[in-house]
Amino acid sequence: MNATATQAQTETRVGSTKRVDDGSTIWHVVVLVLAPATSAVAVWEFATSVPEQPLRGIDWAQSTAGIALPLLIVGAWLLARPRIDRTAVHTALMAFATLCAFGMTWSNPGLTGALSFIMPLTWLASPDAKRAIIWTVTIMVSAAVGLLAGGVFDPMSVVFTAVFIIALSCGIGLSIQKLEQQVHARQRLLEELQQSQDEVALLSAESAATRERASVLRDVHDAVTQNLTAIVMQSRLPAPDAALIEELADEALEETRALLLKATPRQLEDGVVTAIMRLAERFERETGIAVELDVRQVPQSLESEIVLLRAAQEALGNIRKHAQASNVRVSLSNASDGTTLCIADDGIGYDADRIPPGRGLQGVSERVAESSGEFTISGPSGTTFTVTLPVRGNA
Repeated sequence: MNATATQAQTETRVGSTKRVDDGSTIWHVVVLVLAPATSAVAVWEFATSVPEQPLRGIDWAQSTAGIALPLLIVGAWLLARPRIDRTAVHTALMAFATLCAFGMTWSNPGLTGALSFIMPLTWLASPDAKRAIIWTVTIMVSAAVGLLAGGVFDPMSVVFTAVFIIALSCGIGLSIQKLEQQVHARQRLLEELQQSQDEVALLSAESAATRERASVLRDVHDAVTQNLTAIVMQSRLPAPDAALIEELADEALEETRALLLKATPRQLEDGVVTAIMRLAERFERETGIAVELDVRQVPQSLESEIVLLRAAQEALGNIRKHAQASNVRVSLSNASDGTTLCIADDGIGYDADRIPPGRGLQGVSERVAESSGEFTISGPSGTTFTVTLPVRGNA
């Protein structure tokens, strides 16, 4: 999976994160159920009561208020909800609820139970605990005044009821608000964790893509580029070897196919020893430089054999281009500390100031490091190119 696809999936996951229910849903249901229920009780009381005398205008007003006000409160709340975060809207809603609380208890003391939905509504609509407490007290005082104005002549009972409802409402409201804060904090942590996981996945994908690109660049340089360079140099000779050029071109083509298919390099089909021997023999044919071979069978995995082959290709390629050597010695041996590839020449030597390390040497160094091995290159009297890998059995 590439980095772009991973990023798209990250954005999809972040955008689709579900919010945790903070528990307020049930209180919305309570308000929406109890308000019509309160109006229904008022209707039932009006329908079943038998007045001792004909109803006066004030009686009709009280009955109408008891029926309509609970529904008006809920209607006002539903209208105000989308803009409840505005101070003016919140204040207007709470002031209206205060008037309704007075109207309901004044019209029918039995509707004091309507406070069971007005108080939760106060906490749902208020942006913070301070304003919720202030409006809880205000609404309850208004309801108490309504009770006294409606004919309840026991002030102590009214005061006791008001204090009890205020304390109960504030206690429940504060506990629910605390729970809501904890739920929101947990939700934020979950979102941050999800975002962190997505960022790690994205960085991991980008890192993998970067490593893959670096690996391809190394393979192209160590395998294909060396053959193409040899073809160019061979074609510039006064009498180019057409058969050798064709062989180099075929090998470059095979290497390219192997890279695209991530297959085993063709040179290693008969093992790394045979591959290095053929590489040295062809180098001698291409350049006319004498090559002394001392290679022995070594127990290595395919991955390590690829590292050794690419290192040998890079070393001989550098000798061809820079060393001006007459003789080259190639050795491959196995010892207790690992397998060692050593390629030495009697040329002008390696001078890092004159020939700074290029992509090829950097690629060899990276390959060897990934295999937990060691890579050294020394001069200036001739150049010795040494790679040592820990012994690993065939995979």
